[in-house]
Amino acid sequence: MRRVGVNGVTRFPFRRGAGIECRGTDGLVTWADYTEALLSRSRFLQGLAALLLLSALHLSAQERNLSVTASPANAKSGRVALVIGNASYADSPLKNPVNDARAMAKSLREMGFEVITRENANLQQMDNAVREFGRRLEQAHVGLFYFAGHGIQIKGRNFLIPVGADFQHEDEVPYRSMDAGQVLDKMDSAKTRVNLVILDACRNNPFHRNFRARRQGLAEMEAPAGTLIGFATAPGAVALDGEGSHGVYTQHLLKQMSERGLPVEQVFKRVRVGVSAETGERQIPWESSSLREEFQFRQEAVMTARPPVPVNEVALELAFWDAIKSSKRADDYAAYLEQFPKGRFVALARNRMRDFQPVADVRPLPATQQVAAVPAPAAVAPQQAAAGAQAAFLVAGTDHTALAFSGNDQWLAIVRRDGWLLLREVASGKPTADYKLEGTLSSVRFAPDSATIAVGTETGEMRLIDRVSGRELWRRLPHSGKVLSLVFSPDGRYLLSAAANGEVELTSVANGKSVQSLRNDGMPLADAQYSPDGRYVAVVLGEGRSHVVKVVEVGSGREMLTVAAAAASFSVNGRHLLVAAGGHTPTLFDVASGREMQRFTRYPLQIVAGAYAESGDYVATVDAEGHGLRLDTRSGQPVAAVRGAPVRPRAAAFSTDVSRYALIDEQGRVAVYRFQE
Repeated sequence: MRRVGVNGVTRFPFRRGAGIECRGTDGLVTWADYTEALLSRSRFLQGLAALLLLSALHLSAQERNLSVTASPANAKSGRVALVIGNASYADSPLKNPVNDARAMAKSLREMGFEVITRENANLQQMDNAVREFGRRLEQAHVGLFYFAGHGIQIKGRNFLIPVGADFQHEDEVPYRSMDAGQVLDKMDSAKTRVNLVILDACRNNPFHRNFRARRQGLAEMEAPAGTLIGFATAPGAVALDGEGSHGVYTQHLLKQMSERGLPVEQVFKRVRVGVSAETGERQIPWESSSLREEFQFRQEAVMTARPPVPVNEVALELAFWDAIKSSKRADDYAAYLEQFPKGRFVALARNRMRDFQPVADVRPLPATQQVAAVPAPAAVAPQQAAAGAQAAFLVAGTDHTALAFSGNDQWLAIVRRDGWLLLREVASGKPTADYKLEGTLSSVRFAPDSATIAVGTETGEMRLIDRVSGRELWRRLPHSGKVLSLVFSPDGRYLLSAAANGEVELTSVANGKSVQSLRNDGMPLADAQYSPDGRYVAVVLGEGRSHVVKVVEVGSGREMLTVAAAAASFSVNGRHLLVAAGGHTPTLFDVASGREMQRFTRYPLQIVAGAYAESGDYVATVDAEGHGLRLDTRSGQPVAAVRGAPVRPRAAAFSTDVSRYALIDEQGRVAVYRFQE
C-alpha cells in the first residue's frame, strides 16, 4: 500500500517494519524510478522464462517428432545474399569482377548476411546458385543479389552472361544465359520484405559483332514492390571496369555500405555522386526502387528514449537489496555498503550489520591457515609471467578478450580483438590451431561435444566454427551491441546469447536461425549458464562490481533463487549452485529449495569468477587480483592456492575438474595456472 508522509515523502512497507524513503528532488530514488526498475526487471525475467520455456517446448516436440514453429515476428529475420563474379570470358575477359565479388561477399558477411558465392560460374552453376538462393530466402527478411561481369539486353530484357557462353546469334541468348528476371521471381516467391538487386554488368557487349542490333549496357527494369535495383550506370550506357583492383561502381558501393546507420537510398545516392565525379560523368549509376521498409546495411546502434545508466543503477541496487533484505548475516550488509556507499539503504544496512554481529564465519582466514603458492609440476615447464605469478603456460601477445575450456578439458579457446581464434592444448600449452576470422571478437564458448566453437563480436554478430578445420558453419547478426555471453544448452541444440545493450537471443545450432529473442531494458545480462541436466538457467544480471544471480526453471519459468552475487556455477547434478555471495563469500545453495547449504570464509577481495568441480569435491575461485583458491566442499577448508603479484583479471575460466584456471589481465595477456595440493 502506498502511503504519503510528511513533506511529500513516500513510504511503503518492507519486512521488519522498515520503510524506504523516496524523493524526487534530492537524488534519492523516486516512486516512479522504483516501480519502473521493478517492472523492467520483472518484464525481463518473464520474457526470459518464456524464451526458455519455448526452448523446452522445442526439445520436447523434437523428441516426439513434432514441429514447433517460431512466432511470425521472428520467423523471417535473416539476411541472405547471392554474390556472383564472372571474369574469365573467352572473347572479352574482365579484370575486376572476381575481386569485386570477393570484397562484396566479405563486406556482406560482416553485416550479418548469409552469403552464397560463385566465381567464374557457367550457366548450370548460376542456375543452381539461384535455386539455392531462392530456398534460403524463404526464411529471410532481406534478400540481396549482386552480379559483376558481362550483361546484355535483348528486346528489353537483361541477361547475365555465364563463363563459357558461346552465342552465334542474338536469338540464342535467352537459352544460354541467365535472365535477371529469374532472380526477381525467386524474391517474389519467397515474399522477402526487402529485396536488393545490384548489377555491375553494364560493360560493353562482347558479342555485338554477331548481333544485328548493337545495343550497349542494360535495359531499364521496373522494380517490383519491396525491391531496389541498382545499375552501375544509366540504361543503355557502359560501365568502366576500373584501373585498380575493383570496378569504379563497386569500389564506391563498398565504401558507402560500410557507413553505419545510412539508409539504403542514401547509400546509392552517394555512390552516384562519387562515381560521376570520378569518371567525369561518363558513368552515372542508376536505380529503380519501390522499397516499402527502411533498410540499413550497417544498423545504427539502438538508442533508448532515456539514458540507460541511471535506470540500471537503480535496478541494480534494488535487486541487490531485495536479495539480502531478509538475511541475518552481517557480511551481506557489509557487501551492500561496499558496493553502494551512497545507496538508498545505507542507514538501514548499517543498523542491521550491527544487529547481526558477530558472525563466526566472516572472519578472515588466520595467517597460519593461509595456503602458500604452489608451483606447477616440473613437467609443465612453468614460466614466470610478466606480473610475477607462476603460470603453467602463457599465450604470447596482448589484446585477448575472452577464453573458454572445452568440456573434456583438452583445449583452451582464446579470442582476440583483431579477429584471431586461438586453440591451445590445456596439458602442455602447445598451439593446436590459429584461425583468422573477421571482426572484433568479444566472446567464445565450446559446444558440449567440443566439436564446434561459438564466437561473438563487438558488433553483435555470432558465428559457429568447426574446431578441427576452422570452417565457418554459419553466422548471423542477432544483436546491435557487443556480445557479452554465449552458452549452449546441455544437449548442444540451442545457443543463448546476450549483448551489452540488453538483447537476449536463442538460436538453433543446427542452422543458425533465430528461435526467439527478447530485450532487457533494466539490468544488463552479464552471463548465463544452463545446469548440466538442462532443468535450470542461472543468469548474472548487472555491471561493474554490482551483480545479482537469479535461477529460473526452464520448464515452468519459475524463479527459484535470487542472491546478491558476482559469479555462479552449477554442480554436476544441477542440484546445487555456487555463488560469490555479496561478491566476497563463496556460498553453496540448494536450487530446488533456495536453502543456503554452506558458506565459506569471506574473501578480503571481491571474487570475479567461481566454479564447481565435476566431481563435486571442490569449488574454486579467482579474486580481483587474479589469485586462485580451491576449497574442499566437505570441510570448507582451502586445499590449494595460486598466488603471485596482483593483476586485474579482465576475464577468467576454469577447467571442468577445476584443476586449472586461465585469466586475461588488464593488458589482454593470457596465463594458465594449475592448482596442486
